[in-house]
This record gives sequence, structure tokens and C-alpha cells, in this order.
Amino acid sequence: MRKIEDFALDLNHRLHKHDVILAFAGEIDNKTMNTIIGNIDDKIEKLSLDPITKKRFYHVMVECLENLYRHNEPIPNQNSTETPFAVFTLLKENEDYFLTTGNYIKNDQVDVLKDKIEKINRMTLEEKKIFYREVLSNKTFSEKGGAGLGMIDIALRSSDALSYEFKPINDNYSFYVFQTKILN
Repeated sequence: MRKIEDFALDLNHRLHKHDVILAFAGEIDNKTMNTIIGNIDDKIEKLSLDPITKKRFYHVMVECLENLYRHNEPIPNQNSTETPFAVFTLLKENEDYFLTTGNYIKNDQVDVLKDKIEKINRMTLEEKKIFYREVLSNKTFSEKGGAGLGMIDIALRSSDALSYEFKPINDNYSFYVFQTKILN
């Protein structure tokens, strides 16, 4: 089992290896999410991106933040009323941008999420579009308020396959690291 310090070292290494545009680690709530979105707005305007890429870029970042906010679990071994902890980084390497998020999830959700990401990664662009319309027309919402469109939407707007890792914390929780790439 890996310690949280290992995650911090991994993040520190990634931050020093790339140009950091935005980095956040801490409690995520509605106010924090809105502050990050405001900061992203300012940062995107300063990037030399064409208007279509800029719009796609912004949409993916907002969707990732919403996923953090909706699907994050409180820190394991903490009072359940604690605000959940999350990591959000936006890095540039050469001409590409990498958006990485991290949050705690319950272990019983790992296989479901892994299967969903793998299914989306196996799809062609056209299959993703069809799947998106199918899920949209399904109109079924999860207990956390989502319809399951977020991950598909991110995949439609990203440049490569969705990347992920689940790092076990204890018998009940894992730390979920998600990354997507957006070409400039």
C-alpha cells in the first residue's frame, strides 16, 4: 500500500518536469471550484490557442472539475462531514497540455470506473458520438446527479486515450488519478 507522501512526490516530480499553468491541491467545494474556474478563464486567455481549441480546452477543464466536485469522497479515516480533498493540475509539455486530477474514491467503485474508461478508450470517434447520444437520450441520473456523460464528453474533446490509475489507500479507499491530453 502506497502512502500519501508518495503521491505528493509523484506530483512534485510532474510539476518540475513541465510548465505549470495551474496547480491546486486541497479541499474541493463549490466555492473553490468556482475560484479555480475563474483562474482557468484568466490562464486560457493568456495561452496562444485558436478559438476552437480554447473552447474545447475550457470545456474539458470544467468537466474535470465538476467530476472532482460530484464524485469525490472525504479523506479516508476522517469525519464524513469533512470536505473532500482533490488535486487538479494543468501542465504544458512542448505544445501539448495535460490536465490531471486526483481524488479519493471507494474501492467498490474502482472496477466500474475502470470498465467505463476502458470501454470509452476502445471506441472510435464516431462510436463515442453515438454512445454520447445514447446516454443522453437514456435520461438516467446517478445518485450524485450525473447522467454519465462527463467522461464521454471529455474523451470526445481530448487528443489521446484517457489515462488513469487507482492507488490503493486502505481496504475501503483508493486515490484515483485521471489525465487527459489536449493538443494545441
